[in-house]
Amino acid sequence: MKKSIDDRIKTFFSDYSVIVSTTALHIACEYPLWSIKVHMQNDPSKHQNILITAKDIYRKKGFINGFYSGAMPFCALTLCKQSYRLPALSFLPNYYQSWLPESFESNDYGIPNIATATTLSIFETTVFGPVERVVCYRVIHKELPSITIKFLYTGTGIAFGKGLFSWNLFCGLENFAQTQAKKLLKTDKLNTQSTFGVGIFVGSATTMISQPLSGLQTFAQTRLPQDNGSLLTGFKAHLKKHGTTALFAGIRPALLQGIVRSSITVFALKHLRENK
Repeated sequence: MKKSIDDRIKTFFSDYSVIVSTTALHIACEYPLWSIKVHMQNDPSKHQNILITAKDIYRKKGFINGFYSGAMPFCALTLCKQSYRLPALSFLPNYYQSWLPESFESNDYGIPNIATATTLSIFETTVFGPVERVVCYRVIHKELPSITIKFLYTGTGIAFGKGLFSWNLFCGLENFAQTQAKKLLKTDKLNTQSTFGVGIFVGSATTMISQPLSGLQTFAQTRLPQDNGSLLTGFKAHLKKHGTTALFAGIRPALLQGIVRSSITVFALKHLRENK
């Protein structure tokens, strides 16, 4: 019994070290790219080039205020997310699979992955949506307005739809890529290079497919409180002003960010699954 408890303690600290490490990597590598992407999505006509945008941000705000504005709440938010997100992704699919009749194969209809993605989307939109609104708004605007429920939950429907779509896409693509890579390489366990390849594929595909929704979400999260009218009407005016290219504004930093985020997540999931 003593040994079993010791093993569980070691597993807990091992898993938690992965969560903390991935959070640090997200902050260091992903957040500056996310900041650049938000600027490019907010004003596509002005910010069309990733390097020029980065230089403009640095010139106006400096390094810390420019690329890491709002990083503290983002860090706390990311740490909270990683604390449940990684265990959930490694545990929930098998948990939901246990609910299905024995006649259902593991990958039939992707029900376990869909249920996992839906659970994460509902929870994150409800609990963390307001924090993301504040962080994203702060990246673009110097001062926050009066904090109200309406302000905090502006664009919640878009955030939920994007989250639901993106999580389903990530879970499906990650499962598909892992399965196909193992078949192609004729192995039951992927090495570091193969796992990184899975992360690149999942990150690239997810980013490219969900980018228009990401643009709409950024528009909602950076919208001024005094802007009246429906969100979709405002976004149509945004597209009319900047053209349809606004749907894919910031695609380059978003692609890099997606690869970094997905690769980190895939490696972390690999560790957690093998550490069960």
